[in-house]
Amino acid sequence: SWVVKSVNVFTPSFIMEAGYAYSYGAIISRLDGKISSSKSTITTPLPFTVTLGRIPATTRTNGPSNVTGFGPYDDFNRNHNVFANLSKQFRRHTIKFGFSYNHYQKTENAGGNNAATFNFNANGAVTAGLTGTALADARFQQEWANFLVGDVNTFTQASLDLTPDIQTNQLETYVQDSWKVHPNLTLDFGLRHSLFRQPHDNNKLLTTFDPAAYDPARAPVVSTTTGLITSASGTYDPLNGVIIAGAANAKYGTKVAKEDNLNFAPRLGFSWDPFGKGKTAIRGGYGIAYDSGLVGILEQNIFANPPFTQSVSISNTRLENAVAAAPTLSANPTVLRATSPDMKIPYAQSWSVDVQQEVAARTIVAFGYYGNKGTHLIGIADINQPLPGRLVINNGVPAVCAVAVAPCTTVASPHINAVRPYLGYGPINSILSQFT
Repeated sequence: SWVVKSVNVFTPSFIMEAGYAYSYGAIISRLDGKISSSKSTITTPLPFTVTLGRIPATTRTNGPSNVTGFGPYDDFNRNHNVFANLSKQFRRHTIKFGFSYNHYQKTENAGGNNAATFNFNANGAVTAGLTGTALADARFQQEWANFLVGDVNTFTQASLDLTPDIQTNQLETYVQDSWKVHPNLTLDFGLRHSLFRQPHDNNKLLTTFDPAAYDPARAPVVSTTTGLITSASGTYDPLNGVIIAGAANAKYGTKVAKEDNLNFAPRLGFSWDPFGKGKTAIRGGYGIAYDSGLVGILEQNIFANPPFTQSVSISNTRLENAVAAAPTLSANPTVLRATSPDMKIPYAQSWSVDVQQEVAARTIVAFGYYGNKGTHLIGIADINQPLPGRLVINNGVPAVCAVAVAPCTTVASPHINAVRPYLGYGPINSILSQFT
């Protein structure tokens, strides 16, 4: 980081401080060793091109170890800040005003499963009559044998390693007056305006789920016994309610939430020496401060949501030819990550009053009351939970389990998917600004 600042004294009572600051931080990781190369050298046919330069991971359900990796991974953070503060003294008033402008950029890749994963398990193991260590040994031996001959239980791969380029702009302006009403009484009052723009992605990858954009007429049919999507009508939309920034019909243009422009933050305060002897001070104040939102939560949407990346799953295939078998089409409702399109800017109110009294030489006694309250604080919640009364539960288990469906054993049963408000989706974990 570095800063350039100029202090200009126009007159003894008029001073300006102005400058520019730049800060940069990064996490840069590169793979080293036998599991990586400058580019992928794997000759095994894969559904998608590997761009991460490392070999696929291998996992074993019952084995003692896995071969896994992560990266290459880069996380860049850059901030440009231009600021100016002016101070003018006029009789009993000291007026301060100025601005601070920040341009922030965050670029980070997912570093996930684009390199692919081969899973091996103990399918085919002879376990009749075995228990304990003998059972575990039999499963391990069969699993290891499957690995050696290349019998793959499940193959998965992500189509792309996405790299967002998220940027945002913030402008704050303020004015403050410190008024010396009397030699023993000073009043301070001011106003700050915080204009925090919604982030945008230069690569146009931003997505979220907007409940207002969801159309029940475009929902699929979800089984009440398995929780899976059983059929899709001609109007079914797999992106029902998902908004994509920068698309032709984008509700918020290049962003995924509306702008909040009325963030005014007043400040009031006083300092009073009631006896005018310099031994007693009574101070109090009230103020509001706004906080800019997180950028990383939008990246989580990009990495998790359709449509920019797809994941393929292939069962019972071969290590030397992952595409030897046909892909498995998942009927599971999609799990989404979201940020509320109605996001508010979090703010805190702070207030205080305190008394200081000199009781002896070099001894001061002080007591006071201090408080603060946060509003529109952010948190996460599943907005696709069944509404009260929609899921009938007996003894902690969905009542539909009375039909003795094998997978239905806990409250987390897939049967919940059939009574969620937004059919076609599983949990929709959304960041909300509704907490206090």
